[in-house]
Formats: sequence, C-alpha cells, structure tokens
Amino acid sequence: SWAGAVFDHSAVTGSCSSCHNGTTATGKSATHISTTNTCNDCHSTATWAPVLRVDHASVIGTCQSCHNGSIALGKPPTHLPTGNVCDDCHVTTSWTSVRFDHSGVTSP
Repeated sequence: SWAGAVFDHSAVTGSCSSCHNGTTATGKSATHISTTNTCNDCHSTATWAPVLRVDHASVIGTCQSCHNGSIALGKPPTHLPTGNVCDDCHVTTSWTSVRFDHSGVTSP
C-alpha cells in the first residue's frame, strides 16, 4: 500500500511548486490564504502543519481573511468593541503593543 508513504525531501533541489502543482503531487488548496510567499516561507517538509511562521508582509488581504476563527485565531470575545480594522491598533511584528487613539472615545 502506498498509504502512509513518506518522501525524503532532503535531495530535492527544485521549488515545492515544481512537484506540488496539482498533477505530480497535491498542490496548494483552493482555500489556502492568498499570498506571494513561497511554501517554505511558512512551512517545512518536516512539519507541514501547523505552519512554522507567517510572513505577513507578503500576505494579500485583510487580517480577517485569515484571522476568522477557522484558519487562524480571530478577535477574542473579550476584545474591546470596535468597528476599527485590526491594523488601526495592531502591527504584525508586535501584536500586543497596541496603538489606541483615545480622542474619539466618549463616556457611556
């Protein structure tokens, strides 16, 4: 049975997509996040999922495109109620260092 077979990627010299093109081997899924990154920018052949890291500089779309609670963690229920988009206050390099403009806040 071929099921469970493991491929040794150590001798591969081409890019992931040279084989993982949907014909030779399974390619990027239709639900994959939109990005200009190469596969190994986020994945490794030893640990494909979960991803090792995400280079947000090359991700196309809004934070909510991925951080929707399905693909990646979304806004927690304890988050301050706001209509702002994520990057109005947060940056991808230091998520907990928040910038908040208090000038538009009024007391209830």
